[in-house]
Amino acid sequence: MSRHKVFRAMICAIVAAVSMPLTQAEAKGKPGLEEVACWFDTAPDWPESNCFFMHVHEVHGDPGSRLIKFPVVRFDGGGSEAYPVLHLGGGGPGNAVGISAAEIADGTWSNYFHMFHSYGRDLLIMDPRGVGMAEPRMICDEFIDRVRSVWAENLSYMDELTIYLQGDAQCRDRFLGDGHNLTTYNSATVAKDVEALRSELGVDKLFLYGVSYGSRYAQTVARDFPDSVAAMVLDGPVFPNVRTGDFAIRNYTLAIKRALNQCTGDIRCSAEFPDIEKRFWRLVNSLNERPVQMHISDPLSYRPLEIVLNGDRFFDAIFFAIYDAGFREDLPPIVKSLEYGGTDLVSPVVRDYLSFLLDRSFADVVSATHYCYEEFPFEQRSGSNIPDGANQYLVQKKKNDAEYNKRICRLWQPEPKDNQIEGMAIRTSIPTLILQGELDPIIPIEDMNDQIGNFETLVYYSYSDVAHGVISANTCAEKVAGAFYKYGLAFSAYEDCMASETAMELRFRTPTSKRY
Repeated sequence: MSRHKVFRAMICAIVAAVSMPLTQAEAKGKPGLEEVACWFDTAPDWPESNCFFMHVHEVHGDPGSRLIKFPVVRFDGGGSEAYPVLHLGGGGPGNAVGISAAEIADGTWSNYFHMFHSYGRDLLIMDPRGVGMAEPRMICDEFIDRVRSVWAENLSYMDELTIYLQGDAQCRDRFLGDGHNLTTYNSATVAKDVEALRSELGVDKLFLYGVSYGSRYAQTVARDFPDSVAAMVLDGPVFPNVRTGDFAIRNYTLAIKRALNQCTGDIRCSAEFPDIEKRFWRLVNSLNERPVQMHISDPLSYRPLEIVLNGDRFFDAIFFAIYDAGFREDLPPIVKSLEYGGTDLVSPVVRDYLSFLLDRSFADVVSATHYCYEEFPFEQRSGSNIPDGANQYLVQKKKNDAEYNKRICRLWQPEPKDNQIEGMAIRTSIPTLILQGELDPIIPIEDMNDQIGNFETLVYYSYSDVAHGVISANTCAEKVAGAFYKYGLAFSAYEDCMASETAMELRFRTPTSKRY
């Protein structure tokens, strides 16, 4: 789905680690793994790093199709463990993982240090095809170029989406005109890319790490190439048989409620901001009736930017913000200040959301092609899943979204595909660790009980104070993931960062869970 609908080493070293030869592309015109000079500088305390581009055919199995490439960065784990950990990208789908020069200098690799280096295992980080530093970069400038002008006006939700849809159409025509086969940008093809990469690395198996939509990539690799996966960690996972669109009203309602629970459950906060949940929804509606004009600093140019904040944009900006659990304490004051016409507290939130909309590293094409191939065909089309007493604003939003989704998928996948498997649960015996935040706005904790039975060998942790993406918010979870890769289901003895009362009994071939 489009971005405005946020749901947002040297080769010899590898040879020494895996004791097998590493195939390298002889030239850019051939499939294979090509080592290149790293595009970033390193510091003395960094692990040894090497950079590559993996060249694959856009259509696997068709040597006549064009070659495309995606980046892979290797960080030396300092040990002799044979199988590396592969980080499958930034999720989304369409989000870059953060391996450009500026991003990696801020420590992308260090977010996973305890997951790989502490256990002597190499870490590989990739952007999937079409995303981030991959070529082609499937970005819709035609969408981005409309954002500022759209936000300068007070438009209805559907009028706004219609303007964006015009940009999507131009973007699609541009990529089709360049000869790209857009039907190949989906999870099943990414899984084939991963299998090709594994073969080029010369390793028998990979340990997979998938966060957000990257977890769907991991599950798809496990489904299509089970012999190539040693184990996998799914962080804030999404599941093929759970369509977020079907449960949008429930998910939105739960997300806002949980974002405000910190206040409603606190005597002092609830006294200062009484009935804050009702006031939030009343504010959304009142902003749609009487939008406010705001002046913010443009997220990219830093020049003054005048925008119109209506209820729809306010809601989307808030929903984007609550992907970070730390935002909860900021929400009640924002609501109260807007009730009095003040915009200073909401300005940073709006600016962050606009920064996402204007981000020229987000792969809009990849987002749309994934959604239209592996989610939209399986969503319910009736209103039967609208809960009784549902918030009427969200009921209308769901209807608007459904209409937009129908239109956009007419663009990106005009002909139905025989892909029923993409809407089915993936069942696997591969050892799996699931990490889930109980404040996750897009994959509610309520969905987990129905999913854990699909994993024959599973360890499952939920985290009470984390939203979407556990390892980025919890160092202990990072250590647990590293121990799981090394010791499998026997890893509990190495949970040195957990209190003893959180240790859980682990039984082979039995789903188990623990909350803390």
